[in-house]
Amino acid sequence: MPEDGGVCENLKKSGFLGEICEIEEKLREFSEVFEKCVGFEPWSLQRTWAKRYLMKISFAIAAPTGVGKTTFGLVASILARKSLLIFPTRVLSEQAYERIRHFLEKLGVERRVLVYKGRKKDKEILESGDFDILLGTNIFLHKNLEVLSKIPFTFIFVDDTDSFLKSSKNIEGIFKLLGFSEREISLALKERKTEEDLKELEKIREREGKTVLII
Repeated sequence: MPEDGGVCENLKKSGFLGEICEIEEKLREFSEVFEKCVGFEPWSLQRTWAKRYLMKISFAIAAPTGVGKTTFGLVASILARKSLLIFPTRVLSEQAYERIRHFLEKLGVERRVLVYKGRKKDKEILESGDFDILLGTNIFLHKNLEVLSKIPFTFIFVDDTDSFLKSSKNIEGIFKLLGFSEREISLALKERKTEEDLKELEKIREREGKTVLII
C-alpha cells in the first residue's frame, strides 16, 4: 500500500486531483506554521480560509470579532512573497507589527517588515520596495496609492472590513492594487449595467489575478 506522499506524487500528474492533493499538502504546512506562531492549531474556520488563500482565491470574511481573522491574516502574510496589511488605525497596525515580529522569532525566520509611520526612512523604504511585509492604515492606502500600485503584492489583507468599505476611495484603491484599469473599476461600480457590461465583467472575473485579496 503506497504511503500518502507517494499517492500525492502520482495524483499530481493527473490534473485536477493532483491540484487538490497539492493544496492539502500546503494546508498541512500552513497549519504547522500557524501552530508554531500562536501555540495551537488553526480552527476549522481558519483552515477553510487558509484553503481558499492557498488556492489563490480572493474573498471577504464576514465574521464577528474574536474568531481569529487578524491572526490568520498575520500568519498568511509571513508565508506570502510580498504582503500589504491594512488596519483602521496606526495603533492597531503597530500592534500587528509587534505580533508579526513575535511570530518570526518563534519560527526562526527573517522577513523585512515595515509598519508605515510617515517617517523619512519609512518613505524611502516604501519607494524602494525593500520590504516583505508592509503594514499601514486606510488613510495610508489612499495617500500613497500611486507608489503602492507599482509594487507587486501577492497578498493584500484588510483587517476591518466595515470601516474600510465606508470609503469609496478605499474600494477604488484596492481595485487599482489588484491591477484593474480605471475603465474596469468604473464599469464594476456602475449602477445600471447593460447586458454587454455584464458580459465584459464576466471576462474580467475569469482573468487570473496575481494578488490574493482577503477583506
